[in-house]
Formats: sequence, C-alpha cells, structure tokens
Amino acid sequence: MIHSFLGRIKTALVSQNACKAFLAVLFLVGCGKNKENGLLAENTVPEVVDFNYHVKPILSDKCFACHGPDKANQKADLRLDTEEGAFRTVLESGGHPIVPGDLERSEAYQRIISKDLELKMPPPEFNVDLTPYEIEVLEKWIDQGAAYKPHWAFTPLGEVKVPEIEESARTNNPIDYFIVAKLGQMGLGQSGEATKQELIRRLSFDLTGLPPTLEEIETFVQDDSPETYEKLVDTLLASPHYGERMASAWLDVARYADSHGYQDDKPRTMWPWRDWVIQAYNDNLPYDDFVTWQLAGDLLPNPTFAQKLATGFNRNHAISQEGGIIEEEYLAEYVADRVQTFGTAFIGLTLQCARCHDHKYDPLSQKEFYEMFAFFNNVNERGRIGYFDLAPAPAIPYENELLENEINDIHKMVAQLEGEQANFTHKIEEQSLKNWFGTLDWESLKTEKLASYFKMDFSESASVKDEITGSLTGTLNDKLDAHIPYPLIVEGKSEKALAFNGANALVIGDIGDYEHNSEFSLGAWVNPSKNDKTKAGIISRRNGEQYQGGYGLYRDMDGTLRLELVHSRDNAIAVKTKTKIPLHQWTHVFGTYDGSGRASGVTLFINGQPQATVTAADNLNGKSILVGNQPTIGHWMARAINRSGYGGFTGAIDEVVLYGKEANPLEVQYLFGSQPHFEPEWAHTLHRDRENKAWAALKEQLSDMRGKDTTIPQVMIMEEMDTIKTAYILDRGVYDAKLDPVQRATPEAVLAFSKELPQNRLGLSQWLFDPQNPLTARVIVNRMWQTIFGKGLVRTPEDFGNQGALPSHPALLDWLALDFMTHGWDMKRLVKQLVMTATYKQSSKMKETYRLDSENMLLARGPYKKLTAEMIRDQALRS
Repeated sequence: MIHSFLGRIKTALVSQNACKAFLAVLFLVGCGKNKENGLLAENTVPEVVDFNYHVKPILSDKCFACHGPDKANQKADLRLDTEEGAFRTVLESGGHPIVPGDLERSEAYQRIISKDLELKMPPPEFNVDLTPYEIEVLEKWIDQGAAYKPHWAFTPLGEVKVPEIEESARTNNPIDYFIVAKLGQMGLGQSGEATKQELIRRLSFDLTGLPPTLEEIETFVQDDSPETYEKLVDTLLASPHYGERMASAWLDVARYADSHGYQDDKPRTMWPWRDWVIQAYNDNLPYDDFVTWQLAGDLLPNPTFAQKLATGFNRNHAISQEGGIIEEEYLAEYVADRVQTFGTAFIGLTLQCARCHDHKYDPLSQKEFYEMFAFFNNVNERGRIGYFDLAPAPAIPYENELLENEINDIHKMVAQLEGEQANFTHKIEEQSLKNWFGTLDWESLKTEKLASYFKMDFSESASVKDEITGSLTGTLNDKLDAHIPYPLIVEGKSEKALAFNGANALVIGDIGDYEHNSEFSLGAWVNPSKNDKTKAGIISRRNGEQYQGGYGLYRDMDGTLRLELVHSRDNAIAVKTKTKIPLHQWTHVFGTYDGSGRASGVTLFINGQPQATVTAADNLNGKSILVGNQPTIGHWMARAINRSGYGGFTGAIDEVVLYGKEANPLEVQYLFGSQPHFEPEWAHTLHRDRENKAWAALKEQLSDMRGKDTTIPQVMIMEEMDTIKTAYILDRGVYDAKLDPVQRATPEAVLAFSKELPQNRLGLSQWLFDPQNPLTARVIVNRMWQTIFGKGLVRTPEDFGNQGALPSHPALLDWLALDFMTHGWDMKRLVKQLVMTATYKQSSKMKETYRLDSENMLLARGPYKKLTAEMIRDQALRS
C-alpha cells in the first residue's frame, strides 16, 4: 500500500502538466490524512489504537447523534460514548453492543459491516457510512480490548515528562523538545532560522500589532550581542501597544461592542471596560485575577472601581431598546448569552447547545445549563434600555482623573468666556447708530441664515400631494401617511395655508439639525380652531416618546406659546408665555434661542412683541438634542401622526420659518409685518451682532466650548440583588415555559461545584481556578498559542468537547497548562516563553531536507519555488 501511494506521488511529480500534477499530489495528500496528527499518513491503522485520538472521533461523527449523551435522541436506549453503555447495554437480541476482544459478539460492529440494509448502521438514509479505514480502526480497537478513556479535555492535569531528543536539535526551552520530538516521529527535521529582519517584523506584529520602524530594524540587525533578541522581546512586552494587541483578541471573545445591537443599535459607553482590559494586559494582571475581576469583581471584599468596572465583561451582550418587547423574554436572552460566553471564553465548551435539550455530543445536560444560568441571573436589570439612558442599570460613573480634569477645564473655560461676553464692550454713538439703522435692507435680513421658508401657497386645481412636493421651499417627504387625509388647503394669512385636524402633519426635509449650543429661531402664522388635549406641535423636530430628544414650538394645552429643547424627560428646557394664543384668528408666533443651554436664553414673541414667560424646565445640562427625524409642521413628531389627538395641531398654519441664528426683536417685528422703529437697545445689539468681528469670534469660541461633551460616562457592571432570584429549567429554552427550579452548580463531567465555595459568581471563578479543573489552563494556553502561532494546539479554541479538534501536541498542551498554573498564571511570562522558542524563531521558508516516509523512498531537495516534497509537506501541514 505504501509503495503504491509513493509511486503515484512520483508519477505526479514527473508529469508533463505541472498544474495537474500538483492537484493530483494535493488530492493524494488529503486522502492520506491521519486523524491523530493531521499530517501525512498512508491511511494505515496505528499499532496501538487510542480511544480518544482514533476511535471517539469516528463515533462522534457517525454514531453519537443517536447513541450519544443526548437522552432525548437516544435510539434503542443505547449509548456508545460510555463504557457502561457500550459494554453492559443488552440489545433486543440479548447481546451487547461491544464485547472487548470479540468482534463476532460485538453487535454494534456487526451491524456497521452488515450488508443487510435493514440492519446496517448508521441507517443508509443518514448518508454517513463509515469508510474502510474507520471500520478497520474500530475492528482493531475491539480486538485490542476496546479500552474506553475519559474525554481528553476532562482528564485532570498531571505531571508531564519533557521528551528526550538528539543533542544536535536547536532548542531554547522545553517547548522546543516537544516540537522536535513530534517532528522526529513524522520523519521531519527543523526549518532553518529566520533572518533578523524577519524576526523583528514577526515579533512586532505578534506582540504589538504594529510594524517596526526602519530605525528599529536597523538597530536590531546591527546589534550582534547574544541577548539582543531577548531585549527586543522585553521592549515589545513593555510597550503600551502590547496591551492593545492582546486586548484585540480578548474583545472578540468577550463580544465587545460600542452599541446595543438590537433595533436602532444606539451607542453604549463600554470603552472604559475596553481600556481596563488593555491596562490589565499592560500591567500583567495574573490571569486568575484577570478572570475573577471580570466574572465577580463586584463580589470581592471592598471592591475597587477597577474591579467593579471589569465586570462589564458580563454586560457586553446585545440589549434591546424596542418599546414593545416582553422584558422577561429578553432578560432570559441576556443571561443565556452570559452562560454561552462563559463556556466559550473560559472552559472551551459549547454550553449553549444544552439550553433547549441535553447536549447531543458532550456530557452536559439541560439541567446543568440552567444551574450555570443561576449564577448570572441575579442582577437587578431591565430587559429594555430607554433611548436616552446613559447606561442600563446597574451602572457606575466612570472614574478617570484625566477625564475629570478635562471636564473641569471645559467648565472653567465656558465660565471665563461667558464672563468676557457679559463684560464685552461695543461702543457706537447714537447718531451713528441711527444712520446705520436707516441703511438696513430688511428684506435682506429676512433671508439671512434662513434655513427654510414654507409659504404654503397652493393652487386649488392641483392635488395637494403634488403641490407639496413641487412648490414649497426645501426638500420634502415624497408622501404623507396614506391612512390620514392630507391637510386641507384654506385661505391663509397671505394667499393659502394648510389646515390640520390634530391627527395629520406635513413632514419637511432634513433641515434644522440644531444642537444645544447652536443659535436658532423658528416661527409661523397660526389660526387655531380649538384647544387640543395636549401641547400641539406648530413646528417641531422631535424623536421617540414625548420626553425624548429634539426641539419644538407648540401651542400648549392651556393656549400659551411654548418652546422646548429636550434631551430626555430629566434633561430639558421648557419656556412658555403667560399670554394665550387666541382661537379663530391669525396670530404670529416666534421663538429664539441663544445657544446658552439655559432657559434664560429663550425669548418668545406673539405678534412681533417679546412676551413675559414662565420657565417650566431648566436642566438641559449640556445634553445633546440632535435627533434623526425630519422636522414636522402641524404635529409634535412625524412618527406619531397616527396617534389621533396626541400632539397634533387643530387649525391652519402659514409661513413657517427656520433660522440658524438668534433673531433680533427688530427682525421679528419685520417678520410680523411691522416696519421696525429705532429702539436704541435692540438696534445696538443688532449692530454688534452684524458689525463687530471680535464679538462674533467670542460667540463662536463659546459655542464650540459649550458643544464639548462634559458628561461623565456611565458604564454597565454586575451587581447582585439582595435576595437570590430563583432559576428554572426552561422548556425548549422559552422564557415563560418554566419547569423545575435549579440551584447553582457546575457540569459534573468537568468538576463538581464544592459546597465549600461561595454560592455565587465569586465561587464560580474559584471553581475555574481549582487545580483539579481540567479546562481553564488548557483553554487559555491554547488561545495564547493561537495568538502567537496563528493556529492553536487545539484548532477549535471555543470547543474542547467531543466535536472539537483533537490537540496536535497533547503532551505539550498539558505541560504548558501546568507550567502556567504553577508560575502564578503569569501572562507575559507565557507569551515570552512562546516567542523565545527556536520553533518561533525558525524561518517561514522550507530550506531543510525532509524525509516523507520511514523507508527513505521520497526525498526532495532544492528551493521552495518548485514542486517539491517541501510543497507536499506544507500542504499536509495546512490541511
């Protein structure tokens, strides 16, 4: 068989068609893949068949779906994943599935090789026949006694002997001994050493994620001292970019995101947790502390801010902002996400597969999933986040001295600029001011910084929809809500106007996106026909519910004029007149805002005259009022126009205007229709605003400073409730299908949860780092191997279960895990160990001579540029 296989490779190598030859070689290599080591083999069964490395992968792929740990799907009450199930189960025939050393009496084997389609296993309709090689493996295993072994990943770590190798091998630390020994088993030798240029580039990317500078390369290449490589490693480990590089991989594991994920996907403030992760790596926080703080930092004695912040790890899941959700349903989703992430990140198991039923391949029951669920569901949280909530509770304000100093500096600068503004001197003689006033072109002022002007003049003969699209200033929506009658065309203040019925609106283009630090003005002619049940929108740009984001000019339910700037229910400015807007007559209404963030910056006008006002709210506190909706005429919000009687204006509206400035009272008079008369105070203010460049520069600087974010971020954390919330097994994982209650516990197949441990997340973390826990250390050293070498010793870092990949170097994996544990879970030490190996420092090019079989029947030499044995070897390694 071996000679035939090699002969076919040789024929392919000398083929006239190089491309076809190469494809043939790769095909043959793939056919020769051995499940034990993933390298070249000749489909020969090993001398000693191992259950974990040879037999279980076959049973898992072909048998466990019906004869594995999932009780609900077990056929014939038969389990092949356990010795008890395979040896002691009595079938209908009275026989046993597997009888060690006796193929004739092993009914499972006999049915696998049966030609009778009624008896054959797996059943033909499953389309998962065993290959001749797999049948031969099972046959030899039964002949050798059918020895079962615990799953390799669930076996406690024990002492591992470093293999002996030839003295000529290049080795820098024990890791190399395992690698060289494995190469020797395969008849392979070590690659040559990489050049110094390759090494510094490789190291820089692996440890910092950044390329080296030309100067760094030159310095490293020219330094011939023996310790130059180690000095480079230490320098890169001390770089602040090291933490960023390592954090980038952890953020993926932790499903980090800067937005909430569902529906509108609003931003969230989780970057402080991200920065904590980076700092933890840079500070070389031991891995056991790194994990404990993230799982249960809030449960540590007298927890620090950093320890509480770290628990944001458990809150990185998506959170819904949809107002119509069932909160209990989403709470169940959030907790299930935490369980899944725990399994993936720390113990390399697909726990989520047991949410709806017992795991089909691993010894994890649905009950055990909800026992883990019970650790994570005792948080006083809601299933939904409000649109303007800083962070879903529980949350804490971000403590950062640099940020606090920056915010204080902003407040001081705003106060300083406001002082300069209050004391600003603008001098002009009254006669000169009168002369200047007499030259003003009021029609020109009427259009200065005019954002939009809607005159509402429609022709009776054309449809309203066409006229709205074609005649108004600005870009308008292409339609109104088809279920609501369009506003009627009526006689206006001048020519035509639109009449609204309280349940319809005119949505205008994307204009007027003013912020809390922006000057703006807005107004219209209105002719209300009745008092509405709520404040009625005249011109408004709002979003969400009644107390969510934007600004608007309204006729309040008591008939007064009202101007609002809103961030949320608790952060808003609201000012209203004492004078009412009369019914059944045209009234000019107008409001201005100076960008100060205070109610005192609002002025309201009725028929061109400033009004005495009442402040209803004055706590905007520098919060944003920007929203995504378009402005709406005749209603408080476009999205709410179906809500009859809620926020809609009843009556006619004409000549709506929006300005990107704080209009002067004289300008408002002109808009009303009066010729402005010289008023010294207002004329002086108008002259200053238009003619004084120093004043304009001061206003711009103050506006920019007021626009800076001075909010202390709120960051989501974990926080236990005072009483323990009962957890239940959920039928099919459905939130309201509660079955039996469960207590907090861990999977028995991994390690039972001791009653001596705290019965909370802190105890769960202590369980992870129990020396008898077989998974925690294996999972993290494998993930770090993958970070440095590109592929883990276990190629499925998230799955160390029966369906996951087998370790390519099991002894090395266990040695690394033990060494990591016994040296204080030191992350930087582990990384340095890996990059200091001769294995890491070898060239990426194939320059050595490799023996591909024990009989020395195929040797190849020469550069890597040609179709050689090196290329075959490389393909085998990558496959």
